[in-house]
Amino acid sequence: MAGLARKAAEAAKGARWRLGDAYEPHIRAQDLVRGRGKKSRPKYQGREMHLLSDLEVRACVHFQWELSVVGIEEQYYLEVEDTVRIAEEAGARHPMEIGTDQPFEMTTDLVIYYRTDRGERRLARAIKYSKDVELGLAETDAERRHVAGVLEKLEIERRYWAERDVHWAVLTERELSEERQRNIEYLLKSELDRARPDGFWQEAADRVCAALVAGDGARVVDLQRELDADGVLGEADFTETVRHLCATRQLAFDMEKRFSLLRPVSDFTFVAPALKLVG
Repeated sequence: MAGLARKAAEAAKGARWRLGDAYEPHIRAQDLVRGRGKKSRPKYQGREMHLLSDLEVRACVHFQWELSVVGIEEQYYLEVEDTVRIAEEAGARHPMEIGTDQPFEMTTDLVIYYRTDRGERRLARAIKYSKDVELGLAETDAERRHVAGVLEKLEIERRYWAERDVHWAVLTERELSEERQRNIEYLLKSELDRARPDGFWQEAADRVCAALVAGDGARVVDLQRELDADGVLGEADFTETVRHLCATRQLAFDMEKRFSLLRPVSDFTFVAPALKLVG
């Protein structure tokens, strides 16, 4: 009976993300959470997110860039009855509220909802700095005890999601490139000036794409200057057009390197056969 109740509760929780701005994380940025670093509250899908470290921000940005991702929930509550039971079964120490005999309510940093050919699914991700999860990096007994405690909690979390047939993993700064984050944030802020005449940006895209196709061996900035000198397209409009083509996945580049018009044309690749600006 308890198992059926748990599944029903999980199904209800799994539907919360569809409300978008109605989701409420179990821990909020203004809550006092020791040792989690800088708090951030970026906007996402009409609501304010509550991210508790710079690394969580980076992870969230990475998942927002993925086209299959349709929702992200942070500081996701784990049913305390289940985490206590799992800890007992695993012979692990469940975290406790300081100064009490009450179990601490655990959370997962990010739960990501994404589309597949078989419908919508979700992933669970713990976002941790490597120094907090790798014993080999610990230099003192205190640091080793800290890592051991974190790993014990992560094992409870792993088993929790395994029971729900949800893929779970730990992501550290090694898997979350800071350069990629900067590129994604820059591209996601791309916004064309809608005050321009109808067809302006489509014509700009056509001219930029034609220049890129013909400009193999040159730097992108050289094409920019050439079109500007010929009075075809201003430098600022050229930059915004390239940026928007990348943001709409019609033009791709190595995201592990900084976006720059100083890069050669060969660093950029057309993704779609027919290029058309969205909107």
